[in-house]
Amino acid sequence: EVTVKNVTIFANDMGANGIIRYTWFGNKTVGSDQVTGTVYLGASGLGSFQVTTVNDRFYMEGVIANRNATNSQIGKGAAFVGTTGQSNTAEQTATIQTANEQTLSFRISESTANDNTLRTDCILVEVLKP
Repeated sequence: EVTVKNVTIFANDMGANGIIRYTWFGNKTVGSDQVTGTVYLGASGLGSFQVTTVNDRFYMEGVIANRNATNSQIGKGAAFVGTTGQSNTAEQTATIQTANEQTLSFRISESTANDNTLRTDCILVEVLKP
């Protein structure tokens, strides 16, 4: 797995009911195997997508929300990939302590090492606190 971008989520930025909203888009430039993009809060993967076709563009949006506590999250992402449709991530839960500083990581992994290139055009992260 290779980290594309890390974003610091500062201690208590989310509060007990805050939301991280993210957008990630780009394309797969070479290769024939599957590339997986995953979004992590701390050590927990809370959204992912797969790209298999060369030159397919991807656009992923997702949210990670604290659930009335700083150590209980739920996350879900949806990605639109190429002309073939979408990839919806099942809801994921985590127990990351957001009262402490955490890292939001955007990472890629390949089914065959060094066979693919996934280019990121833009990553946008917003922390929304009620």
